[in-house]
Amino acid sequence: MTQAIKTLTSQVGAYLVEDTDCNGTGYIDFLTGKTTITIYQIEIDNTANSATSYFKMWVAAAPTVNTDAPDLQIPVLAGKKVTVNCIGGLDGVFTVRASMACVQEAGTGGNTNPTSPVIVRVLYDFT
Repeated sequence: MTQAIKTLTSQVGAYLVEDTDCNGTGYIDFLTGKTTITIYQIEIDNTANSATSYFKMWVAAAPTVNTDAPDLQIPVLAGKKVTVNCIGGLDGVFTVRASMACVQEAGTGGNTNPTSPVIVRVLYDFT
């Protein structure tokens, strides 16, 4: 899994967190040391998989993926790429901590990794 936070020169968002193999291990706490974020766009590329993948986010530093209920969940059908644009920003939901993961099960339970890499990009800024 390759994970990175990049600083951007953008009119929309200043930071992009990218995980090129999002799975049940997840990207833990990319909000470290900040107060809250506004999410402007979430891109989930599930084109390499023959099953639906579920992108999940938590207001938590290190959630237990198959136990803690996600605060946000987006299903992405097999072989599809989804881009969610948050017009005006998804503001105030992710405070203090923000973590994400991708699994094959919907809801709280399940931590089965997708069979192939799911690429996730989250465009955000600190507020």
